[in-house]
Amino acid sequence: MIGDNVFGVMIGHTRSKRIFSSEEIDLYQSIANQSAVAIKNSMHFQSLQDSEKRFRTLIDRAGDAIFLADMDGKLVDVNIMACQALGYSREELLRMSVVDVDPQADVDRLHENLAAQTSDQFVTINSRHRRRDGSMIPVEIRIGLLQLHDRNHLLGIARDITDRQQAEEEQQQLRMKLIQAQKMEAIGTLAGGIAHDL
Repeated sequence: MIGDNVFGVMIGHTRSKRIFSSEEIDLYQSIANQSAVAIKNSMHFQSLQDSEKRFRTLIDRAGDAIFLADMDGKLVDVNIMACQALGYSREELLRMSVVDVDPQADVDRLHENLAAQTSDQFVTINSRHRRRDGSMIPVEIRIGLLQLHDRNHLLGIARDITDRQQAEEEQQQLRMKLIQAQKMEAIGTLAGGIAHDL
């Protein structure tokens, strides 16, 4: 038992018929109580393992790269998408810092920006991440504070915005072509009006 909770029953017997002494009963009760503590700890440990597995599965299935760094900027955890986006293994990334991934990062300025934020607020910035091959990818990063083990950490969720930027550039080119076509149409209308008057 632990408190009023029964975790199991322990049965003892002897080869000969006799009554257990009070010392034996106390010993068996002590063993039973220690067993109950071990069972409870085992249940808690299993629950923690299940929780960790669910957490890791959710993080690794995210469509965005997730980075966890200490307040000095050293990476302490990353998800699979971060590894795939940058071309590094998890172990390699965990030996790196935020500045290795994002050369434009200014951890001190980020601290200032986050100081006024509450733990559930994020700052959104645009930046560029460096891949293993040296190429750069444009990213939109949501950064916030996350407290783990009584210490603040930086949580960054980075989304590759290459496709978005290309779509915006194509849309801008289409706008320019439309404006040019409208100008040509206006000139054509004006020239037609002048020709008609002549």
